[in-house]
Amino acid sequence: MAVARNRFPNYLELPVRIPLPVWWVIRGLTYIGTTGLIALLLRRPQIGLDLFWKLAIPVLPLTFVLLPGLWRQVCPMAFANQLPRALGFSRNLTLPAWARTSSYIGAVILFFGAVIMRRIVFNYNADALAALLIVALAFPYLGGVIFKGRSGWCGTICPLSPLQRAYGQAPVVLVRNGYCPSCLGCQK
Repeated sequence: MAVARNRFPNYLELPVRIPLPVWWVIRGLTYIGTTGLIALLLRRPQIGLDLFWKLAIPVLPLTFVLLPGLWRQVCPMAFANQLPRALGFSRNLTLPAWARTSSYIGAVILFFGAVIMRRIVFNYNADALAALLIVALAFPYLGGVIFKGRSGWCGTICPLSPLQRAYGQAPVVLVRNGYCPSCLGCQK
């Protein structure tokens, strides 16, 4: 008799389709692309604004719905967050319980704050949008230097996390988590 396939596998049960070194190259390219977008916003503001608002932002929700695991693999903020651990200089501290339990509210506040500020400033001010993107890369990096696993950003305070959770409940394609070969117990 054939073995029944698990309809709801955890991330360790998903097949490895793309080797880890390839993921790291793709992540690095995404990060470089993001820093290139920041440079474009500062040097050629209108082109940078158009690329961000007319290309990158419309593609993100579609990615969250169809392939949320893909976004988690190539997100430049996740790359910044995981780089200290991958290079071996993270302090790997456990996130305090109060931060774990209240971080989702913080992520929602950051998301809605960014949405509100989009209309007021980010749609038109390339310097402000570049500053936002710089902060959006710096804080995850700092979280990765201090805290273990994804608890310093992705699994807690990332403003895209509530959106991913809402859209990514039933993805069309499952993509294995390539950052954690085994669970670090960094988040609920």
